[in-house]
Amino acid sequence: MSRTASKMVVTLSGNTQISTSQYKFGSSSIRLDGTGDYITVTDNGNFDFGTNDFTIEWWQRLDSLDRFAIDFRSGSSASNKILIYSYQYDGSADDLYLYTNANRITATNCGLTANQWQHIAFVRSSNTTKLYIDGTEKGNSYTDNNNYAHAEMRIWHNSIGAENYTPAGYIDEYRVSNSARYTSNFSVPTSRFTDDANTVFHLQGDGTNGSTDIQDTSPPYFEAGYFEQGYFEGSLSAAQTHDVSATLSCS
Repeated sequence: MSRTASKMVVTLSGNTQISTSQYKFGSSSIRLDGTGDYITVTDNGNFDFGTNDFTIEWWQRLDSLDRFAIDFRSGSSASNKILIYSYQYDGSADDLYLYTNANRITATNCGLTANQWQHIAFVRSSNTTKLYIDGTEKGNSYTDNNNYAHAEMRIWHNSIGAENYTPAGYIDEYRVSNSARYTSNFSVPTSRFTDDANTVFHLQGDGTNGSTDIQDTSPPYFEAGYFEQGYFEGSLSAAQTHDVSATLSCS
């Protein structure tokens, strides 16, 4: 899956804001207070994974063990649209699922907890999708041949039905990649994610307390390469910037 040049548009609902009360890295994270707070990201084509590899990962710290959802369905279920959600089928919301018009990965009593930071990752590698919590695979793997096409991503919100899955808690370092970052059990990251050419979306949770300036911080991208920490990697020839209003040409 190739990247498109335009940046993602991030829309905040409710009182979603930066908080310095809790954080995994740096000195702040994204606070969602449980009363209608969620994040909508309008896709620019970078969430159209097709049949290629991808990784969806984030750090979360729930105030209490409650339902949450990462929903790519835009209000309409289909086999090529992703829903990640937790639910309390056994009385406690510690069961986590991948749903694509049916439950595909089921991880019951999978170790979800409250009041501590946890790393969650869904990864497709060579048409096999797996769930990892704190670096350990949970539930069944899924033979995943779906040709994914999405119009948006909602973080902490179910786009279908009355149950909105908007628990109180914190999110830090939310990243979507067009590659398989992990293919087996791994040691969880000990620092912020490093952006690279495979990073298609990134929320860092950085900012001042109470700020609503929460944006996609994935690196400026060119059709021929990408910038990282002041260096360009790639071939500079009539390249187009990550912001489509500007261009860069070199000879």
